[in-house]
Amino acid sequence: MGDAFDDAVKTLYQAPHDSFVAVRKQLAQELKSAGDKAGAARLAKLPRPPISAWAVNQLYWRSRSELDELFSSAALVRQGDLEATSKHRATLASLRAQAKTLLLEAGNAASEATLRRVTTTLSALAVAGSFDPDPPGALSSDREPPGFEGVLAPEALPPTRPAAESNQAARLLAQQQAEKAKKEAERLRLMARVRNAESELGAGEREVQRHRRALAEAEERLSKLERALDELKRQLSDLEQSE
Repeated sequence: MGDAFDDAVKTLYQAPHDSFVAVRKQLAQELKSAGDKAGAARLAKLPRPPISAWAVNQLYWRSRSELDELFSSAALVRQGDLEATSKHRATLASLRAQAKTLLLEAGNAASEATLRRVTTTLSALAVAGSFDPDPPGALSSDREPPGFEGVLAPEALPPTRPAAESNQAARLLAQQQAEKAKKEAERLRLMARVRNAESELGAGEREVQRHRRALAEAEERLSKLERALDELKRQLSDLEQSE
């Protein structure tokens, strides 16, 4: 039963994003028909991931080797290997480009905001070294960016590097990572404010449109009333002249 449930999860999170709900319902029904009612109930509750997390899941299923390289290079960076930084960034850029292609091929938008969330989630996974607590390739949501401590914790640095140049390089990298983490946190804060502002703007525009429609309807009613009044006045005038 467990294997059937795991297979169903793998199938579900490889499905097209816009078919997720339909595929989930079908797979849950299949588990139920096979006698796994508990598995069917669990599967039916699995949430559809946002489009950015969906893209990262597809990278796991379609570009596993490069995702493994991302994880391994992140581990080297945490250990203080400065040369691994450029490889890590190059792999991250490659996966981002592949995510854009996957999104477009599936008929989804590949906006800059979506790709930023893809990159942030990939970075978070690389620092964690796994998809936990989600199954591999089955993210249910985006991941928050890691702080500097997660990228290069002091206890992760090699203990035997007494050379002054090595210590200076490590301090420089630590400073750069800290500044980068600070900028990323500020960027995400501003992005959240932008999304809120966009949402409020959209709601305001819809409200304006609603009032405009109501105003147009009211003006139409007023025009009809004016025409009716003119007609009544004309009829009254005709009546008075005929007397």
